[in-house]
Amino acid sequence: MVRNLGRLLLALVFGSFSLRPVLAQQPTPPMLENSDISLEVNIPVKELTVFDHGKAVESFPVAIGQLAYKSIVMQDAIKVVEWNPWWFPPPSPWARDEHITPPGPHNPLGPVKMALGNGIRIHGTNKDKSVGRAASHGCFRMHNEDAIKLGWYLQSHLTEQKDPSLLATYAQNRRRTYHVALSQPVPVKVVYEPVVLRDRFLYLYPDVYGRIHNWFETIASVLQSNGISTGQLSTQRVNELKRILKQDLLTVSISDLLNQPEQADQADLDTSFAQLFP
Repeated sequence: MVRNLGRLLLALVFGSFSLRPVLAQQPTPPMLENSDISLEVNIPVKELTVFDHGKAVESFPVAIGQLAYKSIVMQDAIKVVEWNPWWFPPPSPWARDEHITPPGPHNPLGPVKMALGNGIRIHGTNKDKSVGRAASHGCFRMHNEDAIKLGWYLQSHLTEQKDPSLLATYAQNRRRTYHVALSQPVPVKVVYEPVVLRDRFLYLYPDVYGRIHNWFETIASVLQSNGISTGQLSTQRVNELKRILKQDLLTVSISDLLNQPEQADQADLDTSFAQLFP
């Protein structure tokens, strides 16, 4: 069983781990001086994006904090990857009846954790179905296979401990915790941005924490930050979207949110899009 798990971990990293290109105008990479790799977590999107030298190379779904324990907007850095972590209940009412949990299948942190400040962690989970939902107590849960991929990506790029046999060692010694210090901090930026621009489309995610008070201004800000004029942005059409944007993602063409311009203006708009998105 342990041997099979070791082979599974190796396969995850070297057999099926390929960095998929992410076609997005946003997010932008959080950077520290001399940092090569950085992460961004977008709370409404429930997604963690990996940047390598400023380029988005992979994204993973995450669970975010439930309404009673909202995930916070923050900037911090990962300095250590911890394999087979222990879980220590925090001094919070929800954990009053919980117990210290050793590494293993019942551990809430899964096979690996990457700590930030304020008790916030990026980690695996023993509740896989919670990933992609507002379900945690503020941390960011990942599918265990994704957490392993991320942890190994950081370790193999930012330490000398990159021998793939180490993954088998971690799996075969599940009761032992391994702390791997990174050669440089990995910046992590947690943002709350429910509007994402990709190609000529806006992706509008539900305002899970009710923090967006003006959708028109939010959409206009995203367009302007990407060099797109908002002079023709239709208040009526934005309000129509707001009424149906509840639990599901909406995808809308930018042109569908604009007042109908004159034919000449439309030609100018098409030219502008062609320059922005060749």
